[in-house]
Formats: sequence, C-alpha cells, structure tokens
Amino acid sequence: MNPIFTRTSLLLTLAISTAFSFSGVPANCLQANDVVEFDVPAIGQCGELESDANGSKLISLNIPVSVLVKDPQNIEFEQLLIAVYWSGGANLVHDYAPQTSLISDIDGNISIQKQSDRNNSIGLEGTGGYKLLAGVNGQLNLGNSKRESTSYQLKPEQHLLAASGPIKRGTGVYYKFRASTQTTLEGSHQLDLQFQVPASWRTGILRVDCQVSGHKNNFSGFDSSFQESAEFNMALCMADDIDAFESAANLIQIESELLQWRIAETPQQQSLFSQIGDWLNNEPKEPAIQWNRYVVYGYTDARYAQIKSRIPGTARTMTDNYVAARKNFIGLKSHVSR
Repeated sequence: MNPIFTRTSLLLTLAISTAFSFSGVPANCLQANDVVEFDVPAIGQCGELESDANGSKLISLNIPVSVLVKDPQNIEFEQLLIAVYWSGGANLVHDYAPQTSLISDIDGNISIQKQSDRNNSIGLEGTGGYKLLAGVNGQLNLGNSKRESTSYQLKPEQHLLAASGPIKRGTGVYYKFRASTQTTLEGSHQLDLQFQVPASWRTGILRVDCQVSGHKNNFSGFDSSFQESAEFNMALCMADDIDAFESAANLIQIESELLQWRIAETPQQQSLFSQIGDWLNNEPKEPAIQWNRYVVYGYTDARYAQIKSRIPGTARTMTDNYVAARKNFIGLKSHVSR
C-alpha cells in the first residue's frame, strides 16, 4: 500500500471530521484545575457607607474567595494571587483590606550580648655585667585587663505574608498571599473593598481572577512546579435593592448555563486543502476560540455585535440571551426598593 496515499486518506478523514469546527458538548468551563478549586459568590450585596453633596456615595463590599485543595499530599504552595476589578465601566477604589503585612518565624525580638576582653601589658627585660661584679639580670612587667560587655535587641527577619495595592488606574485591587509556616493558603480569604460610585448607582459587575502557584512532588521524586487559575464574574447590587437582586440572579443563571457548553471555532476558517497543506508541512494549529468564555469574560456588548455573526446559530441564541440579561442588569435606573 502506498504510504503517501494512506497518510493523505487519513488526513482527509480528519479534515472532514473537523470541517465543522463548532461543538455543543456539555462541559463545565468554569475551571479545569487538578490541584485546587476556587470559588467566589455569584452575587455581592453592597452596603452604603456615606453620601456627599457632589453626587457620589461610598459603598462597601466583602468578597470571600475560597481555595479548596483537592489532594494536599505532596503539594507545596508558594503564593495566591487575586485581582479584583470592574468588568465594563469603572469606579474608583476608596479603601481595601487586608493591607500589606509581614511575618516572622520568631516571636518577639532577638537579644544579642557581646563580651570582649582587652589586655594591656608592658614588658622590660635587661641583662648587664661588670668586670668586678657578677652578672645582673632584670625583668619588669606592668599590665592590666578590661572586660567590655554590650547587649542590645534586634528585630527578627520578616517575610512577606500578604501584599495588596491598586491596579487599573485605581479602579481595582490586587491581593498576594504567600505561604508560611504559620498560615495556609487553603480556606477562605476575606477581601474588603470600598468604592466611590455615583449616587444613583444600583448595579455593576466585578471580575475576580484567582491564581495559585507552587510545587508538586511526584512519585518519582522529581519536583515539578504548577500554576492554576480561574476567573469569575460577580454581580453587584445594593443590599436593599430587591429588583436588582432578582435581575442579578437571572443574569447568573443564564451565565451558568452558557458556561456549561463548549462553543469553539478555529480562529481562521480554512479550506480543506489548506488544512491538508498545513498538516503535511507540520504547521502548528491555532487553538480554538471558546465563544462562551469570550462573551462572558472578554467582550463588551459593542464588540459582541461585531463578532456574533461568527457564532453558530444554536450557540448564538444562548449568547444573545446572556448579553440581553447583562444589558438589563447594568441598565437598571434609579433605585426603587420594594
């Protein structure tokens, strides 16, 4: 059998099977991590701290970020990085916690005591003789000793435990947590934020990106590094705004259903013969685009209008529903509580 013909036939079969590059197989697209699972509340209810005469108010928000280690054996964490920022639109950060903090393995100060001995001596030795007398020998030693003692205290060496600071020109915050002998990266990390928003503000969407890195000891004894991440949208509303809360719940429901599907497209549609040529020339294949994740996390509504024609019909219905729900949520006007 001709090996070239066999190879080409196989390629034709593969190319035909992948000519339709969209798929609709249910899958959890939120995260696919092996070591950890992250979780962030889908809805955040904000409290109002104060308002001013300039048409703005301060709102407060607590975000618990959960880190679950699937198999803690042979895992050594280095750091957890969390970024919180607005998804579409932006409001200035007024304050945030926790702030940067340090830690030491030693409790208290280190006491240092130094002692030194100083010895001073003068020696004189002489030998003389005279013809008529016996020889004369002489030796003179003069000396003193002094002991000095110094004591003081030093602060022990400190290591970074947590760091935080503004990002996105002051409209977001990053948090970095380092592993130590006294703390763990697993569990819930409480993030407190305050934003300055317009007095008429009712709703908004925050992005919360999480990333953890560390080392994993394999059975073979080799140490391998790992890095896993996840991204979340968090719908925000005022704590007493029932209409906004219901709109947020509807948005999160549609988003969850959309993220359960893989909707992928090859970045550039190629003809069958172009795909054959790329394969014969060992050209690398570009990764597929997951439209559901792009619509949820990457694109604004204006950008979505430009790319929606590239999304297949079945999936486009789902993405249209999500964009409409997001528009309805963000577009809620002046606050009316029930």
